[in-house]
Amino acid sequence: MAAIRFSDLRHMSDLAAAVNTTVDDVARFSHPEEQAQFYTLIRLPKKGKRRKGEFRTVYKVAQGLRVVHKQIAEAIAACTTFGEHVQGFVSHRSIVTNAAVHLGQRTLLHADIHHFFESVTVAQVERAFQSLGCVPAVASELARICTLDGRLPEGSSASPILANLVVGHLDNDLKTLAQAQGCRYTRYADDITFSGDAVPESEQVAAILSQHGFALRGGACRLQHKGRAQYVTGLTIADARAPRVPRVAKRRLRLELYYAARFGLASHMEHAHVPTTPSVENKRLGGWISYMSSVEGKTSTQWLYDRWLKIRDQ
Repeated sequence: MAAIRFSDLRHMSDLAAAVNTTVDDVARFSHPEEQAQFYTLIRLPKKGKRRKGEFRTVYKVAQGLRVVHKQIAEAIAACTTFGEHVQGFVSHRSIVTNAAVHLGQRTLLHADIHHFFESVTVAQVERAFQSLGCVPAVASELARICTLDGRLPEGSSASPILANLVVGHLDNDLKTLAQAQGCRYTRYADDITFSGDAVPESEQVAAILSQHGFALRGGACRLQHKGRAQYVTGLTIADARAPRVPRVAKRRLRLELYYAARFGLASHMEHAHVPTTPSVENKRLGGWISYMSSVEGKTSTQWLYDRWLKIRDQ
C-alpha cells in the first residue's frame, strides 16, 4: 500500500485491493461485533517501584489484520513528514535522538500522557485519514479497521503513526508553549519533555492536554535540575557529549554476567528465582547488551558481548 495515494481510494473495493484482501475481509475487520476475534489482550506489568501492581494493556493482533495494519502504517509513513519534536515511531529517530535534544540543559520538565493510545478516538482517526486525502466513506472504514471499541489499540502496528497524526495540533500547541519559554520540546509517544533555562508550569501543560482530550498522568509534571540525575526516555544526559545507559543498569548487567559466569547460567537463574528458561534468558541478556550497544556504540560494549558469548557457550 505504500505506493498508493489515499486520495485514490474511492470505494471499498479500492481499499480492499490496496491492502491485498477482499471486501468481505475489510467488512469483518471493521465491524464492531466481529473485531474482538482478531485481538488477544495481554497485560504487562509496569516497571518501577512506584508502579508496582500496575499493568499495561496491549493487544496481539491476528495475522490477517496485522498485515493490513502494517500496510496502512507504511502508506502513512510514505506520505507524511513529522517535525523534529516528534521523536517516537519515526524513521531514523529513537530514544537516543530524543534524549540528545536535551543534552546540557539546565532544567527538564517531564510529562506523561495518561492512557495515550486509548485516549485517541475513532472520530479523531477518521479525521486523520481525511487529512491524508481519503473520501469520508473510506476514511470511516479505515478508522474502524484501525481501532477497537472506538479507540486505538496499543500493540497494533498502525496505532503509533496514527497517534502521531492525531496529536499534531496538540504538538503544535505544546511547541508554541515551549517557544514562549525559550526552551526545547519533544514527544516520544506519551512521554513529553521540555528543557532549557526556564520551562513551562505543570498547570500550563495540563491545560493544553485537556483542551485536546488528554490528561496528565499523575496530575503533575516532574522537574529535574542540572547537577542532579537527569533522564530522558530512560537514558541519562549527565554526559554532555551523548546520552548514556544509566550506571545502575550497567552495574546490574555486569553483576548478572559475573554470577552467570561463576555459577553457570542455569544455576544463577535458579538462585535468583528467575522464572525463565535458559533460551529465554539468552534472549534477555543478549537483548540487554544489544540495547546498550545501540545507545553507546559497539566499541564500548564489545567486551560485554564477548563475555556473554563465553557464558552462553560454556
